[in-house]
Amino acid sequence: MPEDENLGTINAFWAHGNAVVIQHPNLLKDNYHADWGAHVQQESGENWFHFPITMLTYNMGYRMHGYKVHFVYKTEGAAFLTGLTVWDGHEKVFEVKDIKKSGSGGAHDEGGTFELPKPYHPFVRAGLLISAKFEFNKGSSVIFRGAGVDCFTAVEPDGFRVYKKHAGI
Repeated sequence: MPEDENLGTINAFWAHGNAVVIQHPNLLKDNYHADWGAHVQQESGENWFHFPITMLTYNMGYRMHGYKVHFVYKTEGAAFLTGLTVWDGHEKVFEVKDIKKSGSGGAHDEGGTFELPKPYHPFVRAGLLISAKFEFNKGSSVIFRGAGVDCFTAVEPDGFRVYKKHAGI
């Protein structure tokens, strides 16, 4: 959590695993949704999975600033998380490339939590989308449990003093 005497509120916004939007559903061998999330299986290749985060852009009159994203998943077989991007509307605000993670990623562990770089994206303008790229081999699969973002508000309407502090200005 960002440390600053000028912070207003800390908020978390999440999308359930059932909210996943599959970029290329025609590539999937199997795809089903249940109360616990979504399960996808693909014979081989890559595919993107998108989680739209419905959230506030203002809270109590102050702009929201994202500082951490969470992605909760479990791979089965030879499936790997190979990329993660965060979008604010049509603007890419964060990207992780050249990763290859398998197993489980949780809400508060290194497999599923990603700190947004400082300076923090100054404002959430259009709502966030968390997109994850997976590589599949030999009919492997992924279980999606959810995705979320931790945000804070600055006590000043423009957030500039808090932004300057985190940016080292």
